[in-house]
Amino acid sequence: KVKKALENYDLKNKKNNFPFTKDSKLIAKSFASKNVLNSIKKISKTDSAVLLSGKNGSGREFLARKIHLDSNRKNKQFKVIDFSLRDFSKLENEIFGFEHDKVTNFIGSLEEAVGGTLFLKNIDKMNKKMQGKFLRVFEEKKFYRVGGASSIKTDFRIISSSNYSINQLKTKLFNKELINKINFYEILVPSIENRKDDINDLVIEFLKESLSI
Repeated sequence: KVKKALENYDLKNKKNNFPFTKDSKLIAKSFASKNVLNSIKKISKTDSAVLLSGKNGSGREFLARKIHLDSNRKNKQFKVIDFSLRDFSKLENEIFGFEHDKVTNFIGSLEEAVGGTLFLKNIDKMNKKMQGKFLRVFEEKKFYRVGGASSIKTDFRIISSSNYSINQLKTKLFNKELINKINFYEILVPSIENRKDDINDLVIEFLKESLSI
């Protein structure tokens, strides 16, 4: 039974988030993990935009949700737009919403996130056209539904994730104006190999959960 639980742990951890227990309390014994938690504590209560940079599977989305839940916007929505999984031909309607006539309207992610947090997952996968559209949103602090004539004011916090740091994004032909406009506070999320001091407690917590101890 223990062996099976450990096998499950290994499979789960390959795609797992940042170290955390089943009650969502973060495990952070390693120096790298403590640095991340200190940064989150420092930034959560502000409205600053955040970039969580690190490898896939390091738990960036979990940390984004934690920042949201620790913020003053916690009672509003946390909306995720994943640019690595989307068909960009359909994405514009999903993000901005659309108006076809007085009956056929669709509320997009930007509108749903008003008052809350917008998580731009894998922002480094955003294409040039979409970068330009987001730059306009942040410059004008408003947006329009596709086909709509009335503007909607922006009121949401931006949290983004990327495989690359801010400096690396700038060297990869990402829109520098967009990066500067968002004015990210960057948190480097370490991979599991850089937080080995957390592993023992992670295994113990996972075994407790798997064996219902």
